[in-house]
Amino acid sequence: MFENQVNFKGNEEHLKMLLKAIENKDVCIWAEYIKSQKIKYGKFHADFKGVNLPGINLQNFDLRGVNFYKANLEGVNLCLSDLSPADIIYSNLRNANLKNAHLSG
Repeated sequence: MFENQVNFKGNEEHLKMLLKAIENKDVCIWAEYIKSQKIKYGKFHADFKGVNLPGINLQNFDLRGVNFYKANLEGVNLCLSDLSPADIIYSNLRNANLKNAHLSG
């Protein structure tokens, strides 16, 4: 799943945990990972620079402070997700569902 990551310049562990949550259709996997990282480091900002994740479901995901710089998120479902203040500069969000997503912060 999502093997085409030739432009990915982010954190491999962050991507692995996000993909695990997506593949298992379980947002709690991602939430628990964030919680563990905050306990360990005091804060957490996932790095998905250049990631290629077209058409995935990220509904209700906590993506606060995430780096999606130059990411391909075409057709992604971000409904009800928290993206404040995520870096989405130069990201492809064509046809993404941003209904009730939190984008300011």
